[in-house]
Amino acid sequence: MICKLTGVIRVLINRIHFIFLNMSGKKISCQGKCTSRLDNEWAVSRGAGVKLGYHFASLKGCRFLVRNGLLEIGDNVGLNSNCIIACHKNIVISEGVEIGPNVCIYDHDHDFRCENGIKAGKYICDDVYIGKNTWIGANVVILKGSHIGDNCVIGAGSVIFGYVPNNTLVIQKRDTALKTISLSEGVHNESNDSN
Repeated sequence: MICKLTGVIRVLINRIHFIFLNMSGKKISCQGKCTSRLDNEWAVSRGAGVKLGYHFASLKGCRFLVRNGLLEIGDNVGLNSNCIIACHKNIVISEGVEIGPNVCIYDHDHDFRCENGIKAGKYICDDVYIGKNTWIGANVVILKGSHIGDNCVIGAGSVIFGYVPNNTLVIQKRDTALKTISLSEGVHNESNDSN
């Protein structure tokens, strides 16, 4: 009963919040039942847009930064805590996607090659697409130009750049180097352990 009441309160407060954002020239639409936590940050610039599907939920500390782009999130999408979605062009997260904690999704990079480097504030942008019923594990980074198909699982800690076909499990293995150290004698006993 208390959980349902809390959910209803969040839905109502989010609707009011989105109405005020829209009155200030920002374009945010929600199909209904947005149960995002109230401490989420919605930084949407004029001319940018956000389309949220039915029953969108995000836990505490999530940041949605939409600058001159369009962020589309489908029905029944859930984000765990402390996720960042930064959109300068176009990010589509399809229905049924589950996103773990601390996931970062960017559709742009700083153009460090231009005059004055990253201080110039110029970007190179490319669309990001995440297919239906995909599960994104904790601490994943999804970079510009990435296309993830339907029914995929992206393993925790992965960095995604490029194309991932439908029904794919992505696991990025890394070698761990273990070294025993002695402050007086230096490094001893090197070994590599593949995880």
